[in-house]
Amino acid sequence: MRRSQSTLLTTLAVITSLLFMSQFPAISPVSNVHPDDTDQERPPTTDSDGDGIPDVHENLFTEWINGTSIDGRGFAMEGLDKDDASDAMLDNDRDGMNATEEYCWP
Repeated sequence: MRRSQSTLLTTLAVITSLLFMSQFPAISPVSNVHPDDTDQERPPTTDSDGDGIPDVHENLFTEWINGTSIDGRGFAMEGLDKDDASDAMLDNDRDGMNATEEYCWP
């Protein structure tokens, strides 16, 4: 009896979640589903400078970081620039990993 109740509750939960999910709007509008009938537009640029770090991530860390260390010394770390590919190889926090490695770190 308990097993059938669990199965029934699980089935109802799945059906309810499917009904709920169908109420969300589409993530992005699709004007055409046929690949041969495109307007030849390119996909949106997600990495303007081509350094391997997406613009979204670089925009999050654009600002300089200023602070004080434990021993009272002040520090400043330069932010990332989405239009400058050379910042991908910088190690602003001096931890031995450059910006690309820190972005890819899990």
